[in-house]
Amino acid sequence: MSQDHLEDRLASLLGSADLDLPARPDATGVVMGDVRRARRRRRAVQVAVPAVLVVGAIAAGSTFLPRYHEKVVPAVQPSDVLTGTGIGALQLGMSLSAVRDAGLTGAELSSETDSTCVTYEGRGSVAQFTVVDGQVARIRVDAFATTPEGIGIGDTYGDLQAAYDDLPQGTAGMGSVQFNALGAQGGRYEADLEIPDTNADRSADTDDEADFEATRITGLSLSSRSPALESC
Repeated sequence: MSQDHLEDRLASLLGSADLDLPARPDATGVVMGDVRRARRRRRAVQVAVPAVLVVGAIAAGSTFLPRYHEKVVPAVQPSDVLTGTGIGALQLGMSLSAVRDAGLTGAELSSETDSTCVTYEGRGSVAQFTVVDGQVARIRVDAFATTPEGIGIGDTYGDLQAAYDDLPQGTAGMGSVQFNALGAQGGRYEADLEIPDTNADRSADTDDEADFEATRITGLSLSSRSPALESC
């Protein structure tokens, strides 16, 4: 099952009126993030096991080595990576015509009345992208994409802090955070954060800082530094 089909089926299931309790608005993104991490761990194990067997045989002085070279081992496909300039063939600054020629444009989702800002459905791990003045200015990805440091939807603010040094201290009510790509002069990342349940019971000795570190990332995007994007 493709990731797009899986996400559509999951969203339909969680949005069903037949559920005894309504699902939280970000449930689909959180579950897809868990799926992405599980697949990444499984792929890592598939690569590591043959290597461990070979090293163990050499260490034991065995003249027999597993003959993996006789098998056709499928290539391990990494998760899509959202770098500081874009993801795959879709890059910040591309003209809309170039994006269309590359077959990366889906349906038009929204546009401003003056047509300066237009949002399109993306392909693959690109959930959607926004074009400003004819150029790609923002790319929003799904739960199967990560930054080069492995941060994606479903990870926590604590994971984000461990990967990036320039983050502000998390505080309750902070709905999103922006941060720069490491070692790149590209765009700026923005991570949407889950909204805490303000009605939940909180004890007097609750550690707010530790509590916020467990806040999940529910959305991830990359934006250019174009001032025109602020009006979209």
